Amino acid sequence: MGWRKTGPLVKKAASLGMPALAITDFTNLCGLVKFYGAGHGAGIKPIVGADFNVHNELLGG
Repeated sequence: MGWRKTGPLVKKAASLGMPALAITDFTNLCGLVKFYGAGHGAGIKPIVGADFNVHNELLGG
């Protein structure tokens, strides 16, 4: 529910010694580039995911 700054999340994960951190988004990937860069910069494996709605008239959507 809403946008969060990825920098503080990555810093917190790094301070906790987490080897990876994931973010997911709904219908877009707006935070992907900043999150990916911040993760690599902090030595954390960034994992990204998204949920997209696909509508197709042939399938009745």
